[in-house]
Amino acid sequence: MPPHFQLDEDNDVIHDAEAFSLATESAYQAAYSPLRLYLRQLVVDKVKRENPKLAAIQHRYRSPELDRLFVFSGMLGNHSFFMIALP
Repeated sequence: MPPHFQLDEDNDVIHDAEAFSLATESAYQAAYSPLRLYLRQLVVDKVKRENPKLAAIQHRYRSPELDRLFVFSGMLGNHSFFMIALP
């Protein structure tokens, strides 16, 4: 799923809070025990706080050269790399 953020006129990230759940909150309340629901809410709140900051950093430093570098370096641990590089 692509990142859910937009930029305003000052290039600040506009955060979309709906991007964190595939189901409605009531679906999680019906399926989870109170402890799991509490732990999930802690994690979701933390992600909601940190995601706009991370998106802004990625937007600021992103470039085609870095994109290629990360694609190629990500393949170094991939089985496809070993199939291609090793006879």
